[in-house]
Amino acid sequence: MGTKVSLTDLGDVMGYANPQGGASLSGVLEELQGLKISVCSGVATGGVGMTVSGIATDDVIIAAWELPTGSPTATTLVNRTASTYVSAANEVKCNEALDNASLFFVAWFDKNP
Repeated sequence: MGTKVSLTDLGDVMGYANPQGGASLSGVLEELQGLKISVCSGVATGGVGMTVSGIATDDVIIAAWELPTGSPTATTLVNRTASTYVSAANEVKCNEALDNASLFFVAWFDKNP
């Protein structure tokens, strides 16, 4: 088993507290702590709002997937990330129509955890 090292002990070697190129490791780790996940009901018509409690207009969606509930398999999951956006506080919209019998999985970074 390897030796565990505190991130603060890495110091400037890994850019923990002293960013090189504009981003520090500590900043990235703080942002990752804001990862949120929600599953809501899908809607058949594209562009209709779906409730995602806690999401804000300045948050960043990192993944949005349609999950069919009838007989989900790896081949029936649909990546809808590119067509999904935060339309208002607590609401996302997908520009593509979803199957009525589906769930909608959204993962996002909460910019103000």
